[in-house]
Amino acid sequence: MINKLVDLMARHVDDADPVAEFEIQNFGREHKIPLREDHLHFLMRYGSNSGARLKIFKNYGGDFDFASFKRVYIEDYPEMEVPDGYAYFGTSFMDLSFCIHYESGKIYSYEEGELYGIVHESINGFLMSCLLGDSDSFDKFFSGVLVERDLDIDDVNDFRLKSDKEKLSELTRYAGESENSIISEYYFSDGKLIYLYLPMRILRTLSGGILDTLSH
Repeated sequence: MINKLVDLMARHVDDADPVAEFEIQNFGREHKIPLREDHLHFLMRYGSNSGARLKIFKNYGGDFDFASFKRVYIEDYPEMEVPDGYAYFGTSFMDLSFCIHYESGKIYSYEEGELYGIVHESINGFLMSCLLGDSDSFDKFFSGVLVERDLDIDDVNDFRLKSDKEKLSELTRYAGESENSIISEYYFSDGKLIYLYLPMRILRTLSGGILDTLSH
């Protein structure tokens, strides 16, 4: 379901040019880079560098193109040295460097070959954060958006406890410090997608739109 949801949303990305698979594969082999299949497809789909950052990456804030990927391995940046078993993924505006674990597909923040903490559980989780990077994005993808703000912390904890079985764990976003520093979570219940933004205790219940397509 998550793959289909992200794919439906990603169809709205209209400023990305594809990167040839052989170019990425050849570079990976030449530099002995552990490249996952989903990471390869990500670079093929979103790795274009036409001189302007893709809009979805502007929303997220950072560089995740193939040109930046290559620079890390070609040029000598000690602070960008990637830990063993990981591949470089991108860099945020906050000067956080990201790498992706070859076996699990989880994305971590790091520096000088040392991991700091998890940021995303998967590339799908990263893409969801990119695609829903501002409040206007919700109205673009969903016909119904119910927003509850400044929830009481006890209500937030009660919701998380009661809805644990409906949580889409793959889409959880972290601050890049530890698995306890959660920024946002997603839940799917009764045909609705629920987005919980923990720092400001905001709950968005999303319905219709692409979710109608998802159910067919």
